[in-house]
Amino acid sequence: FLSILTWISQWSGREWKDLERNFLPVIYGVIKNDIIQAVRAELDFIFTAQWKHLSEGDLQHLSEFDQIYDIHREAFVRHGGHQVKRGEDNWAIPKKHIQKHYADNI
Repeated sequence: FLSILTWISQWSGREWKDLERNFLPVIYGVIKNDIIQAVRAELDFIFTAQWKHLSEGDLQHLSEFDQIYDIHREAFVRHGGHQVKRGEDNWAIPKKHIQKHYADNI
């Protein structure tokens, strides 16, 4: 799997979507459950946000997916997938911050 990723020099939108669809099944059962919850919430947000039409209920789901991710994101630190530097906001990821405002801007 990693050898396939290393030879791709540029990702198209289609290639990236195909990878996203297969990511969760690949890690399921290998990665800790709390990390799977965070990854699933993030992927659910990404897939739902790409729909051409979103209802009020769909927008509510986007907020819920973001909350689920926030609840489980510390699992990346606990299991060594994210390095914490003392005194810094290690979750200052601009694209993640924008997601909190996504539903309000539609």
